[in-house]
Amino acid sequence: MIPSPIRDSIVGSCVNVITLKVKESEVGFPINVFGTVVARDQVDYKCVYLFRRERDDPQLITSADGKLTLMDPCRGLVPADRIYFEMNLKILRDGGEVEDFSKGVIVFNRARLPNDKQTMGVSLNSYLSRMEVRCAYVVYPIEATIEVNILKGPCSVSRVAAWTTKNYEYSMDLYNGGEAAAEIEAGGTVPLSRRVVAVPLGRKLVLLVTGRSVGDVFDQNIIAPLGRSTELMHYKLGSALVEVKLVWTAVPRRERQDMIKDVGDESLLM
Repeated sequence: MIPSPIRDSIVGSCVNVITLKVKESEVGFPINVFGTVVARDQVDYKCVYLFRRERDDPQLITSADGKLTLMDPCRGLVPADRIYFEMNLKILRDGGEVEDFSKGVIVFNRARLPNDKQTMGVSLNSYLSRMEVRCAYVVYPIEATIEVNILKGPCSVSRVAAWTTKNYEYSMDLYNGGEAAAEIEAGGTVPLSRRVVAVPLGRKLVLLVTGRSVGDVFDQNIIAPLGRSTELMHYKLGSALVEVKLVWTAVPRRERQDMIKDVGDESLLM
């Protein structure tokens, strides 16, 4: 149990966005997707970007259940009751034609989270697609900021994923370079697309690091309990030496702003 006044200065819960998937495409696959996905919580309703790509930098999705590469939110998402996900995604067709692919709002409502589950998926059917956002509800969260450095190399890291103990079913991709992952020399850093994971109080962070070093394939689960504010852990992966750096921070409580104004019979977001 977290004692007061510490408990009063940190949030009681937040949400990890686990995946954003293209579940169905009416135009088939492969497709080149660009546009934006933003989240708004009920603290201030401001845009928090989760996906943002321009027309000249689309992401290739080759099959159903393909994951869009997410970015870290600029702050923790705090669900007073709901979090709103706004989709504005387009596809680039052969010849340079642009079509709307997904546009609309998905609502994550924590009241609908099954009692025996920590995660829930919510879907949007619109235009040419069905999209799914999968979220994990995290109680008394502590944020881990992750860095993976190569101390002795060279080394090719193909994937870094994260989840928490007792929630092995769903993992967050922090980096996915696939078979074409670039080789990283000693002194280099794995270019994680996401670096921050919220871990529930009393759980442990699990990192999966897979790759290859001088012909040796490695597939390592790293289990990290909450420790000092900064932790440095060293692992021999194949012939490489890898350092995992974790910085643990609490998610501070922010004053919820009253941004809803009743005008006649309508409630407006100001």
